[in-house]
Amino acid sequence: MFVTGSPVALSNLHYERASILLNLACLFCQLGTCEDRVSEEGIKRAVTHFAVCDVVLLASSGAKFPLSDEERGRDHIVPI
Repeated sequence: MFVTGSPVALSNLHYERASILLNLACLFCQLGTCEDRVSEEGIKRAVTHFAVCDVVLLASSGAKFPLSDEERGRDHIVPI
């Protein structure tokens, strides 16, 4: 049985921030998927969109991520 009292609204900025970042990551993932990956330029744009999606997801999880290729290493790149 539901209690029919006054509505309760809880403001949670962490939830709102996570929702916005997840939607932003989904947007960049969709942009990467929609790119024409036949040409080299299209592949570069798609990879850039997917990389931005990855950074947004890392930021939303609160993880500390490296800022440069030297810190990250080059072993994360998969040859095409």
